[in-house]
Amino acid sequence: MATIRIPIFGSSGVPDTSGDVFVVPGTVAHANFTNIDDLVVVFNNGAAIEKLHCAFRVPKDFVGSPVLGWLWTQPTGTGNVKWESLYNAAASGESADGAVGDEVTPSVVTAPTAENWLETTHTITATLAVDDLVRVDLRRDPPDAGDSLAQLVIVHPESIFFEYADA
Repeated sequence: MATIRIPIFGSSGVPDTSGDVFVVPGTVAHANFTNIDDLVVVFNNGAAIEKLHCAFRVPKDFVGSPVLGWLWTQPTGTGNVKWESLYNAAASGESADGAVGDEVTPSVVTAPTAENWLETTHTITATLAVDDLVRVDLRRDPPDAGDSLAQLVIVHPESIFFEYADA
């Protein structure tokens, strides 16, 4: 048995409609990021909850220990960020219109040193099965009192992953 990580952002990655979550080159996201030419997802510290949606199928070799994770950073400040991961899993024959948010995992995380990547993970508590379609909302909650970083954060989209134990 091994621990496997698969990227889950892909073509299903969609920012919310607030305008406070968007995808841009790292060099455009903030002046401090002069060498990050990759596309990044910016959570722009808006006045409301900000979210990024993605989806994936549970792999055939999945046996357990499901985790969602991502790398993120911030350009200059100090403080905490309130992250939430909301998810819904559905198998063939189940509702295609189930609300994302059947399961919610929150955490308040101290921001990394400016411009350093920090990996954050959330254990999935729902029961998943091979071939389930899992829809995920990765959310930042700037209005929450626990979110004290008064600026944008940047998530590397290729770092958003599903981790699991295989057969």
